[in-house]
This record gives sequence, C-alpha cells and structure tokens, in this order.
Amino acid sequence: MTRVWTHLIAALTLLWAANVCSQTLIAARGLQEDARILREAIWALHPGLNRYQTDQQVEAHFKRLQQDLSGDRTLREAYLAFSRFAAALQCGHTYCNYWNQNESVVQELFEGTDKLPFAFQWVERRLVISMDATVEGLLPAGTEVLAIDGRRVSE
Repeated sequence: MTRVWTHLIAALTLLWAANVCSQTLIAARGLQEDARILREAIWALHPGLNRYQTDQQVEAHFKRLQQDLSGDRTLREAYLAFSRFAAALQCGHTYCNYWNQNESVVQELFEGTDKLPFAFQWVERRLVISMDATVEGLLPAGTEVLAIDGRRVSE
C-alpha cells in the first residue's frame, strides 16, 4: 500500500511541476471563422437543436463561444471552448470527438504529463478512484485517496 501512495505522490508531483508540453497557438481569426461555420452547420443540420432549449438560449451559447474565442487561444483552450459549447446544447450526440483527432492533437490534448493516472469521483468529501489508468494496476476502483503530497484531500 505504501508503494501505491509513493507512486501516486510522485505522479502528482510531476503533474504539478511539469510545464505544459507544447502549446499550439491558434489565431483568433481562424477560431472565429470555425465558430461561424459551426453556427451555420448547427442551425442547418442539427435535428434536435431545440429539444431542450429555445432559439434564444442556443444563440446565447453561440455568443459565449464567440467571446471565448475572441483572442488567440492554445489548442487546449480552443478545444475546451468548443467542448463547453457542445455540452451546452445538451445533446449526447454532439461533442468534440476525441477519437477522430490526429496523433499530434491527441498527444497535446490527452496524453500530457498534466493528466492523472486515474479517474475519480467525490463521494461525501472523499476522493474515490473509479478507474485505474496505470499500466501496473496500482489504483483499483474503490481505492480512497487520503492525501496528496501530504495534504489531506478533505481540506
């Protein structure tokens, strides 16, 4: 068990200490154009756009997206802005598809050193691991993390 916590503390220390690997910067002009094309496509093609919200609410989501993309953004920031927009539509079929990205995008967005080697849930102020992503299987589902780098997670 001590070995598990040592690995966890080491992984989290690296996570916090690491600079973000490479950060691709995307010009605001290109992002705004992407948002404009998305807006046209969504209004023309999305079959359930008004299932859970009004036209005005959808327009408010587009306005927020335009604001979120008002300046140059890193690839991560742009992906997050488009993901937030898609989530706001409340359609499980509309999302930024992580399966269709090229290798450099996958590496920058999803495989950096700033990722935890597990998924977790907060259960009554307790951090409980729900999925172990370590190769060694060090953190089985249900494991409770009590402290990270000496700091109790309940704090």
